[in-house]
Parts: sequence; C-alpha cells; structure tokens
Amino acid sequence: YPRVALLRDLSAPSKRKRKETTNEPEFTPQQLAVYGVYELQVLEDILRRKSRSNAKTLANVAEKIKKKISWEEGRQKVPSRLFLESFYRAQRARLENQMMLGKKKLTKHDD
Repeated sequence: YPRVALLRDLSAPSKRKRKETTNEPEFTPQQLAVYGVYELQVLEDILRRKSRSNAKTLANVAEKIKKKISWEEGRQKVPSRLFLESFYRAQRARLENQMMLGKKKLTKHDD
C-alpha cells in the first residue's frame, strides 16, 4: 500500500508554539459555547490553507471571532494565527468533552 501523509494535528501545539504558550490567549466557557462542530471544521480548513492571501483571511476571521465571542485584546496584541490556533485547540477540547458527556452542538444555532 502507498504511504499516506497525515496532516498535522492542529490541536497539538508546534514546537515553536509551545515556547509561546505563556502568551496564548485563554477563553471562558461562555466564549467557547458560541460555536459548534461545523464552525470548528471551517476554522480548521482556514488554518490549513497555504496561500498568499491567507494572512489577510486569518486577520479577518480572527476579528470576526473576537467580536462574536466578546473577547478583549488586553495589553499585548495576539497575532491572528496564534489567536485562531489557540481558539481552535480550546474549542475542540470543549466540544470533544461535551460529546463524551452526550451533548453535541453541531452548529452555532444549536443550544
């Protein structure tokens, strides 16, 4: 059988990111409750894209999420990619935990 290359697990921080964990934003349960599985999958697709316009896309997506979850920037501005990867990891962990408890939120419209 031919070898299949697996994509990097976005929920695991890269070596470079592990060094930056002190600057990694944290999210409240209320902020993480805003989105569901569908939105998490869309965010994963955006984070995996490799194109020149991606930096602008990441900035736009980060701003929309920050506004939707009422996230305050604080003193140090968090780079868009770091914010989105942190949000992705936290959101994925929360949704997986909820699924283990028998609760499934497919989209932001589910309660």
